[in-house]
Amino acid sequence: MFDHQPAAQPESEQEKPCHWGQDRRVLLGLTCSSFISILLGLVVYYRSRSNTACPSVMPWQAPPPCLSSACQKAAARLSTAADPFAQPCDYFLASCGAEGLAATSRRRQRGQQLARGERGLVERAPGEPGRVVHLDRVTDALPYSVADKQSLLQELREILESPDRPSSMNSAEQKVRMFYRSCMNTSAIERVGSEPVLKLIRKLGGWAVSGQWNRTSFSSTLSRLMREYSTFPFFSVYVGKHRNDSDCSDRKYIQIDQPEFHIPVEWDSKKNKSKVTHPTLVQLLHLHLQLLGLLGVPSSSTNRHTGMFMQLLSELALATSPLPHRLQRQLLHQRLTLRELQRQLLHQRLTLRELQAAAPAIDWLGCLRATFHPLPVNQSDVVILHNLPYIMSMSKTISKWRSMESDSGPLHTFMILSLLHKVTPALSSKFIEIQTIMSVQLGDTLEAIPHWKKCVLEAEKGFDTVFFSLMKERVGEKEAEEVIQDVYSSLKSTLSMLKWRDEELHSSVLNRVSSLTPRLPINNAKIDQQYSEVVVSEDDYFSNYLQSLALQQKRRNRLFSQTTALDILSNHPSLSSEEINIPLGLFVPPFFHPSYPRAVNYGRLGTLMAQKILLLLLPDIQSQSEAPQRVSDCVWAHYLRLTESLHGTDPPPLTPAQQREIWLQHTALHIALQAYNQSLLKCRGDSSLSSLSYTHLFLTSFAQNDCNSHPSNEHLPFEPYFLVGKTFELLNCDQHKSMIIKNGRDPGSIRPDITHQCLLMLLDSPLNRAGLLQVYVHTEKNALIEINPQTRIPRTFVRFCGLMVQLLHKLSVRAADGPQRLLRLIKNPVSDHLPPGCPRIATSFSAGEAVCARTVVPEEGPATVVIGAFAHGAVNVDYTEKTVSISNYPLSAALTCAKMCSAFEEVWANRFAGREWRKTQSGDCINYGIVRINRKKPTTQ
Repeated sequence: MFDHQPAAQPESEQEKPCHWGQDRRVLLGLTCSSFISILLGLVVYYRSRSNTACPSVMPWQAPPPCLSSACQKAAARLSTAADPFAQPCDYFLASCGAEGLAATSRRRQRGQQLARGERGLVERAPGEPGRVVHLDRVTDALPYSVADKQSLLQELREILESPDRPSSMNSAEQKVRMFYRSCMNTSAIERVGSEPVLKLIRKLGGWAVSGQWNRTSFSSTLSRLMREYSTFPFFSVYVGKHRNDSDCSDRKYIQIDQPEFHIPVEWDSKKNKSKVTHPTLVQLLHLHLQLLGLLGVPSSSTNRHTGMFMQLLSELALATSPLPHRLQRQLLHQRLTLRELQRQLLHQRLTLRELQAAAPAIDWLGCLRATFHPLPVNQSDVVILHNLPYIMSMSKTISKWRSMESDSGPLHTFMILSLLHKVTPALSSKFIEIQTIMSVQLGDTLEAIPHWKKCVLEAEKGFDTVFFSLMKERVGEKEAEEVIQDVYSSLKSTLSMLKWRDEELHSSVLNRVSSLTPRLPINNAKIDQQYSEVVVSEDDYFSNYLQSLALQQKRRNRLFSQTTALDILSNHPSLSSEEINIPLGLFVPPFFHPSYPRAVNYGRLGTLMAQKILLLLLPDIQSQSEAPQRVSDCVWAHYLRLTESLHGTDPPPLTPAQQREIWLQHTALHIALQAYNQSLLKCRGDSSLSSLSYTHLFLTSFAQNDCNSHPSNEHLPFEPYFLVGKTFELLNCDQHKSMIIKNGRDPGSIRPDITHQCLLMLLDSPLNRAGLLQVYVHTEKNALIEINPQTRIPRTFVRFCGLMVQLLHKLSVRAADGPQRLLRLIKNPVSDHLPPGCPRIATSFSAGEAVCARTVVPEEGPATVVIGAFAHGAVNVDYTEKTVSISNYPLSAALTCAKMCSAFEEVWANRFAGREWRKTQSGDCINYGIVRINRKKPTTQ
């Protein structure tokens, strides 16, 4: 009864447009004229560039299908997802367009400076652009949410599981595959049990727990753990920029912070100190006893050594403090003299000489030289301390325990157990089970991760540059760079027309944006030479894992020379002095593939990339421009108009976070669409999937991309699909006649107004109010919609169209005051939803001699009536038994619905008083409506 063909269209004249300094209503005729101009431009470009390598497809021709294997998979995903559109037609931007896109005649504003937010951090946590990732922590646990990296991890898995190339023998490429296969060989890992780690302990001089310890020195053991095994028992070490340095600075510093101990610590806000509960210590003690038991330690000595370990661990952990407290007390980033340091127990930038004086129990120069070997480290080098009170307390604790050092060697035992926690991922399942229980006690939320994903992540930690090289071969640099440059060009154009709060700010932002060049990271390292000394065995994963820890030390050293860390798992762009580095991790299916139609690449990856770059460059956009508030208010007002019938009360106003997120996603969509249009001007024609037109495929791809989980979607006050829905309107012959004819369709077949009339008639009928009617809508494209009998269809056609677009994007519409679904898309076939054995009748004027409508109504049992919701034509479906005519004159679909409802009401009049039938079913079609009426016998009183 209605055509699922939402077309991008200006808001109707019945709706009040948004005003951003001037009336920016875009009329349909203007938009169509613009599109015609684009077509003419394409023609001119075609004639002037006859020697181009692009496909010779003219704008009015059907786009050729993409037949690559990647495209076939993408087409399969499109077919399984509910397509919110029905026909391959083009769509246009609505009046809530991104600030400045339609205001080509507006005077450009100038501005002062690019906003400064969290920046300068080389290594960032996923989803947290301002948080530094500690390399020792990264190697202990999964650094990224696996759910967010599913596509990328699958791509890396395919690389690792592909056959070795003949030319790759003994190469870094072969070694990373062997590492992965050794990790997947769980039977070999289980077979060796605890022997590998016992051998490692003996290599380090043994330990007092087993009664065999050669009393290796504290400093030499600590330096060796840091250098060879990336293990930091008492403090964490990582590399990064100073947060107060400018974006133009590429200088890196050694940074030192408190570690993450394997003990749950709570913060007592009243006493302003950490605390550890007794039950927690008992549980942790029991787990470490089990751990020592797996290592074959005699039970006679486990209690003593484990008790001292827990005592030392508690003392160190109680000296830590959470980051929010440190920020509150201004314990971070203070510039003090040594005297001020001693008075306030805080210093951020210290030379190693000053650090040695503040925390003398640690040989800082020796430890850091070992950690960053062969890079030079000197006493005058500056390091950054993030929690100096902890470092000083840790030094005092170590000095105290060293002074009472005995044959038990508690400090050495502590370091060996720290190493054991580090290497547990390479041990048998019994060790991993204990570590998992510890992680749960620490409050970690554990994901159910397949073993292959863990192996991919472990391989990436040591062989990151190998992955980078292999991924770059698969990405398709030419196609990737084209998307990057087009999106950034469109972004600069958008920002130039943005309304800024002052001229200096505008000028500064534009100068900064123009000075940056976005590109894929460049890595000129000689990969095979870099891994020439690495020996990998497919049967010895533990040995391979230890080599991976050593490789991570080299990876840490490379951060000093790299402008930006090459993180294959990252999907966040990063800034250097002159470049925006776009991570390779974005360029994987289903977001990007070199063989995809450009509409898919720009619709999925282009919008995502534009959003991330906007967030990177303009973290404080709301203080710089009124655009977020104006755009979000306009979108929100449009959303409320379309969903007015679903809101019982006025919703609360948008929060600043919601305003920013709406602006980001909405503006990113416009940037990507403009970039795609630019690519069509440069290279005529594009391939397609499922016979969809260019813009249709672009928008469908965007809708698929945005409905996936995204960390920022939690700030949206509506489903992300609405960002497409609010831009478009339901296709109908009155507003879009020229567009319909251009696509070779009959305007008379696109009549959602008929559906609207029928639904009003059906749902307002006494038959429905008595609980005897169930309505379905079956579209020409075989989508099936179930209408809840309690639904109140909007009275006006404009609001009805908005509701239908919302339904087709969200796949369901819920009641405003509860979880009940009022409209929803359900699975075909239609016959599955019809009661078995009931008569199934279609209505048509051409069916022959007219019969009285009451003769169609059965005395007992349910019935199905199919009514065509179109201007002319016949119902042609496979689930009706016969077709009847109920009038000697042609009737409208709405009148047919009314007459059939009246017939059932008259025949069943004696049944209405009791309202015995609560569940009845019926339906309508887009090209044919189905009205199914159920009847049950009344119970005997």
